[in-house]
Amino acid sequence: MKAACRTHPAFRAAEQALSRGESVQVGGLWGASTALFLASLRPPASLLALSPSEDAAADLLDALLAFGCPATAYRESPTRLLALRSLSEKGIVVAAAAALEIPVPSPETLTASTLRLRVGDALDAQDLLKRLNDAGLERVQSVEAPGEFARHGGILDIHPPSEPLPFRIEWEGERIASLRTFDRATQRSGETQEEAALLLLSGKDAERGSLLDHLPPDAWIAFSDPA
Repeated sequence: MKAACRTHPAFRAAEQALSRGESVQVGGLWGASTALFLASLRPPASLLALSPSEDAAADLLDALLAFGCPATAYRESPTRLLALRSLSEKGIVVAAAAALEIPVPSPETLTASTLRLRVGDALDAQDLLKRLNDAGLERVQSVEAPGEFARHGGILDIHPPSEPLPFRIEWEGERIASLRTFDRATQRSGETQEEAALLLLSGKDAERGSLLDHLPPDAWIAFSDPA
């Protein structure tokens, strides 16, 4: 369906105008056709899709996902950080317009608060546990949700709020022996990674920017009004 949409003359004209940096108003869309239009776009960077309400944003997100578009919701705190990351990686983020007023960490704060982990690096386990606590992550028996961590001997499971998947750190002495994703339902290890990113925000750093601060210069913004 997206391929057919892209060949329509009206769609092609709209996308070309957007590519030239022009504003475009598209009428005659109803139901899931708005999501199909947005899913068919090929922006040079991220796409921020705004809706007039949380309910409308949820409906748009569901429709985008149904069209196979890997969109991210900008809602609760855990998914909010994931959405900020998606904006920096040419992703599609769906939000209610009121979300623009919600304070978030600035791009500079996110960069400064991100710990890069690599296999073979020295890493003090006790220091990392303290930093996880200070950042507000919850220590649990088994990781089942973003924002949680669990330690089992020389293995530490973490699901950072800013990451789509949890990962597992295994030590050999004082160095990282392996980094792997894992399945929260089965707790089984998954793919091996050479590196991982761990965002460790303190409360005082969490509200110093806005959503628009995270948009790349060539990102597109769409406002859909189902009415």
